Amino acid sequence: MKEGMLWYDNNAKATFAQRIFQAVDYYQHKYGKNPTSCLVHPKALQMEQNLAESNIPVNVKAAPYVLPNHFWLGIDEGD
Repeated sequence: MKEGMLWYDNNAKATFAQRIFQAVDYYQHKYGKNPTSCLVHPKALQMEQNLAESNIPVNVKAAPYVLPNHFWLGIDEGD
């Protein structure tokens, strides 16, 4: 993914999955299409245990260049 939307969310009351769903929803409304990928800080994935059970509609991957509480959403180049 070379370009996308950077979303910041530090809401401690929402779960990690809820924060991703909110970012995906905003992306869909803003760009009129669905993102396929979401890059997050590696520690965010280490702390999240039940991500697979959340039915998140994007592929969530760790990226060391994404800051904590940030979500980089976009469409993978192969999609």
